[in-house]
Amino acid sequence: MSELGDHLEPQARLVELTAHECRQLLAGQRAGRIAFVADGRIQVIPVNHMVREEALYFRTVPFGVLGEALDAGGGSMDASFQIDGIDTDSHTGWSVLASGTARREEDPDVLRSLFAPDRATPWAGGERRLWVAMDLVELTGRRIVRS
Repeated sequence: MSELGDHLEPQARLVELTAHECRQLLAGQRAGRIAFVADGRIQVIPVNHMVREEALYFRTVPFGVLGEALDAGGGSMDASFQIDGIDTDSHTGWSVLASGTARREEDPDVLRSLFAPDRATPWAGGERRLWVAMDLVELTGRRIVRS
């Protein structure tokens, strides 16, 4: 075999994930990135999240860039949320993108349920008392697999 042939990667292909697979991957992770527009610029912020039914929830500071963007949108805004799983050794991985509406969660019953033992606990310090809900309107994902 030639020197070049010794280093060829196995054939890779992209496989689309089903909405069910995307939900399972979202629910199985604790950290992801929320993307939204604030002051005409795209913002991407890492957050710790949890999934309950058809929505994703996380906490943030009320007066940060995300809280201010929600205020500017009247309490809600279009947003996307992304998580990934990457194996750099095998050059495989997956990515899930959720798109929908992010909004301030203010329902007292929902807020009580969000403080369950499996709640999304922010890794960052500070008082993060604003719960944000993102309705999972569209879920897409793909996985890199090797032959």
